[in-house]
Amino acid sequence: MLYPVLYWPVTAGQAPLPPLARERLNRYLRAGGLLVLDGRDGADPQPLVAGLDIPPLHPLPEKHVLTRSFYLLDALPGRLAGTTTWIAEGGDNDDVAPVLLGDADWAGAWAHEAQRGYLFAVIPGGAQQRELAYRFGVNLVIYALTGNYKGDQVHMNAILERLGR
Repeated sequence: MLYPVLYWPVTAGQAPLPPLARERLNRYLRAGGLLVLDGRDGADPQPLVAGLDIPPLHPLPEKHVLTRSFYLLDALPGRLAGTTTWIAEGGDNDDVAPVLLGDADWAGAWAHEAQRGYLFAVIPGGAQQRELAYRFGVNLVIYALTGNYKGDQVHMNAILERLGR
């Protein structure tokens, strides 16, 4: 697979996917890709994902591997804080979820230009919120590339005991 993560900033008024695009996206998900849908500004992603083979979504559990793949995070803020992140569990690719859905506008928090600085304010704001958004981005990439290896680390002592070390 060429791209382990596809980030899709969902905006209001986007047209539904044409049939060929839906089929290609379904093939990508079956191959183990991670689709990150960021329904920023309250945009509803449901019309866009109609026809995609997406398992049921549920709120991201507090101790999910995504919250600790590198940084230990209690929340996953982007430009907006206090939003709910949804995940479709499963996947044959080291337990990487095929879909992550949020409305925090993560890319909006990351957007930066050398001349203008940050392009969007973070709400409610502060450098700490933007830092946490960057940390989420790092965790997201590590999770997409390595799967549940960090979850396996929890069991390392038991594994070493079994190996007689």
